[in-house]
Amino acid sequence: MNDRESQLNELFDKISDEPSGRAKHKEALRSEMLERFEPAAIRLRPRERFHKRAKRAILSPATAGLAACVLALLIGHQLATRFVWDTEPAPSLDSAGGVSLKYDFMPSARLKEAETEVGYEDSVDSENGRLEEMLQSKDIDGLVEILQNGSFGDKIAAAKLLSDMGAQEALPELERLGSEWQGGEPNPFSTAAEVIKSSTFDPTSTR
Repeated sequence: MNDRESQLNELFDKISDEPSGRAKHKEALRSEMLERFEPAAIRLRPRERFHKRAKRAILSPATAGLAACVLALLIGHQLATRFVWDTEPAPSLDSAGGVSLKYDFMPSARLKEAETEVGYEDSVDSENGRLEEMLQSKDIDGLVEILQNGSFGDKIAAAKLLSDMGAQEALPELERLGSEWQGGEPNPFSTAAEVIKSSTFDPTSTR
């Protein structure tokens, strides 16, 4: 038995033997017990508080919801990386201010495979050849019909050819398409309409 335990036993004996011992030795007993036992209690409290808080955080609905959101984002990112393709940029004007004739809407990651499977490159060349024939034959009605019913890429190509021809007949359709354009600048249809409006040569002639 060490000295401190002996002192505690002595204090307890005095309290037991003397009715007035409780009041007399109360403060000494309190100080002795605090000095002996409080440091261990203080050391345990932070650890206990940490474990309790960690347990509450892990089991809380908010933590479960956050974990589900993170998992969903990770899965979505993996799916997007695997299956979503980058599209080509919007059409640009050529050096003369006209719309580029060729426009590729096929996702770049699939272009080579598409050329092999369906002859995409040949079909684009064939379509461009047909539009060039319309330009050479001054088939304004055919090009206007493409503006009305053709694919998006064909409409842009037809707008370029009609602006080269100075075709005033195409202005209503070009202005309509220009007002519906939702891409960035420049607007190919409005640009073609402005070129036609500013032309001073015979609409049946070519540049």
